Amino acid sequence: MNIPAIFPLVNLASSIKTNGCTHLVPKECLSSVECETHYENLKSKPDGYYLCPHGFTSKLFSANGTRYSVIGMVAQPRFNTSKERLSAKKYSKNHISRADLDNFANAVHQFDELKASAVIEASKVLPQAFHELRKLNGSVLKSAEIEIGSGRDTGNLKVIKGASELMRNNFDILEALSNMDAMRALPTDNTIRVFPLAFKMKRILESRAKDKGMRINIEGDSEGSLKGSAKSFPIVFATLIENAIKYGRSNSDIDVTISVTDKILEITVENYSDQMIDPQRCFERGVRFSTVEEGGGFGLYLAKEIVEAHGGRIYCSVERPLVSMRITFERD
Repeated sequence: MNIPAIFPLVNLASSIKTNGCTHLVPKECLSSVECETHYENLKSKPDGYYLCPHGFTSKLFSANGTRYSVIGMVAQPRFNTSKERLSAKKYSKNHISRADLDNFANAVHQFDELKASAVIEASKVLPQAFHELRKLNGSVLKSAEIEIGSGRDTGNLKVIKGASELMRNNFDILEALSNMDAMRALPTDNTIRVFPLAFKMKRILESRAKDKGMRINIEGDSEGSLKGSAKSFPIVFATLIENAIKYGRSNSDIDVTISVTDKILEITVENYSDQMIDPQRCFERGVRFSTVEEGGGFGLYLAKEIVEAHGGRIYCSVERPLVSMRITFERD
């Protein structure tokens, strides 16, 4: 979500600081280990006002599933500490009232509501557009498959087929996000063969991985299966592997492992990343791994919803630079 940055902000999920329109982030806030610890501690705090180690006011608030803090301001009424008084003298232009900061946070919420309303209005006309685009994409995919099957020169045709399959995945994701209740209500009586599905997603996404010098490895039990929706469950693999490519290190491996015991079917997707990933909040709607790539922060949220609709659990663990996504399903 691109919120109006009137004041200096820090995104607590990514630790990315943004200058305001009229107030810049004070230099003390840019490189201090104390400040980073302060922002890390704010993640577990309720919305409100806090004093940073340099005597600036931190106004903590949430917007679109992401937590932000206004930083580098001296707000009235003050905390009345010696460091705050020094900051107030040094940064006289950064004086503000708490009421104005409250108004800013409320304006961000209103901005978010307007954005959501626009999405709802668009959703009333988008289904037909999606339908027509799906038909067109389906025709392209079918034509490419026919030409490949006929033994013609397949170099460019395979690229077209792969792009069309990627587009189909994106349509599935958009359709699920536009109607989450319908997605949750999908029948889960298909037999999903997990290893072949993972291998299919590897084939579809491999060209993207190669662009970054990355390799996708699929290992484990080739016979594992579960009951699920053939329409929604592929989105899980598509999202996790695509995220690993998008935010992963260039020239590294993405390892997908499927393991099956008498009681548990487990899927693990591991990759190396230099991004600041919050394993506790990465599945929340609107929370993004990083701003270095485009995205709305909906992929992992949707993956979690789909996994839970299938009776499973999804977890993220980070031991930098290793990022592990683990999905477990209890077996009958």
